[in-house]
Amino acid sequence: MTTATPVSPSNTSLPPKKTDDSPPAALNFAFPFKKSDGNAVTGKIGGFPASADAFHIHPVGLVGNFASGCSNECLTEIFEYSLSQGAYRISKDSFSLILSNEGFDPHPNVPANSAASGVTVGYGYDLGQQKQEAIERDLAEYYTPQEITKLKMMSGLHGALARESSSDVYGILISEENAKRLALSSMRSYAQQAVNVFPQLINLHPHCQGAMLSLIYNRGSGLHGKSVEEEDRRREMREIKNALEAGSENLVPEKIREMKRFWEGTGQRGLLKRRDQEADLFERGLKCNCWR
Repeated sequence: MTTATPVSPSNTSLPPKKTDDSPPAALNFAFPFKKSDGNAVTGKIGGFPASADAFHIHPVGLVGNFASGCSNECLTEIFEYSLSQGAYRISKDSFSLILSNEGFDPHPNVPANSAASGVTVGYGYDLGQQKQEAIERDLAEYYTPQEITKLKMMSGLHGALARESSSDVYGILISEENAKRLALSSMRSYAQQAVNVFPQLINLHPHCQGAMLSLIYNRGSGLHGKSVEEEDRRREMREIKNALEAGSENLVPEKIREMKRFWEGTGQRGLLKRRDQEADLFERGLKCNCWR
C-alpha cells in the first residue's frame, strides 16, 4: 500500500498565469489521510474543498482498478467524478496539466491571440462557452447577483467580440481560492460532456480520461460547426469519436496532435504545447495494460 505525505499549505498554492512561451509549472498535491480498505475517500487537494459530489481521491494503488504488479509508471493518484454513466477518473498528472496550462487570473479576460475563446474567469472558466443559466448556477457562490448579471452578458461571445466586451466586466474579481472551487465544480460538468460524446473513455486509463478532459475543457466537446470553416475545425473531434467507437483508441493521440494545424504560425505556442502534452499523456495511458 502506498500513502502520500502531507505538505504544508504554503507548498500547495497553484502557479500564476503563464505565458505561451513558459513551460507548465509543477503542481504540488497533498493527500493528508490514509486509507487501508481500498474504498473511495473524500478529501482536499491543493487548497480545494472536499466535495463528495464532485470527486473522490484514491491514494496510489488503492482504487481497485489497477491489477497487481502494475508498474510505477502506470500507478497514479486518481480524481473520480461521479457521473450518470459511472465513475470518470482522471490522473493527478492530467489535473496538473489542465490547471498549469489554464493559469489563474483574478480578472475576467480573453486569452491573447485567441480567435475562439470567450471571456474567461479564474482558471479558464470560459463564459463564452456557457449558457446564461449555467453561468448563473455555476457562479452563484462566488459573485454577487449584480456581478453575475454582467458576466451573463458574456455568454456566447468569442474572439474579437468577446475581447471588445471584456472591459465591461474586467473589474469583477475572483479570489484564487474561489477560482479553485469554481474549477473543481466546472470540471465535473466537462467530464459529463466527455462521456456523453465519448462513452468509451470511461473504460480507459485515467491518463487517457484526463487527457481528453483537458482537450474538452479547452476546446469544448462539439462535433460539428455552423459554417464550413467551423465544421472543419471539429473534424478531429469526429475522428476521435469514430476511432473510439471502432476500438482504435491508439489513433486518438495523433488526432489530438493534428489539431495543431489551427494554431501553427499564429504565435499561440502554448496551445501547440498543450496538444502535444495531451497526446503524450494519452499514449502513456495506452501503454498501461494493468488498468481494468
